[in-house]
Amino acid sequence: MNTQTLALLTAVAITGGIHAAPLQSAEVTRVYNEVKVYSPGASAKDATVGTTIKGRTSLQTGRNSRSELKFQDATLTRIGQNSVFS
Repeated sequence: MNTQTLALLTAVAITGGIHAAPLQSAEVTRVYNEVKVYSPGASAKDATVGTTIKGRTSLQTGRNSRSELKFQDATLTRIGQNSVFS
């Protein structure tokens, strides 16, 4: 691969990330043990698969607990024990 081709591929890779849509919501895809969802002005609720986390909603895991979130671009985020995701 020559230098010009490598430079072109690098430029495409870098600029591709600039135009990506912002991640504004995530769906809970896995829940292990104590995982709670907090919404402004509401009591904490147990997280269930399919719950949407967006805006000012947050997710909190307890001791020996974890959760997994899937964003609209299929990105997965795993939340470990004693963590808060907002």
